[in-house]
Amino acid sequence: MDKMLQYFFIQQSKRNILDILNLILIVCVIIITYFFVKSFFFQDKGQAKPAKQKKEEIIDDYVTQMQEVITLYTHDDESLKREKTQLLKQISQELATNIFFDKQEVKDLLYKLANMH
Repeated sequence: MDKMLQYFFIQQSKRNILDILNLILIVCVIIITYFFVKSFFFQDKGQAKPAKQKKEEIIDDYVTQMQEVITLYTHDDESLKREKTQLLKQISQELATNIFFDKQEVKDLLYKLANMH
């Protein structure tokens, strides 16, 4: 009878441990499901800027860079010409791979920047 009670308690302990493990597994699945649903359905879509706004920011940045070069080399025409040419080459390379600008827009922007005084 003593062996039978011992066997019964061992089996009961095993069942309790399995019940606890099942409970932990269920809680983990619920937590993972919650984060999946939250990230998939409740993404903040307002962070992406519209293409037009992004283009304007890029153009404004290039205009600011050109104004800085012009201001820095106002009294030295030789250096001003060299630095403007270098900046225009850099901008041209950057815009060649930019998805927001087509070829004509790149030409127009480079023309505008080249004629800044």
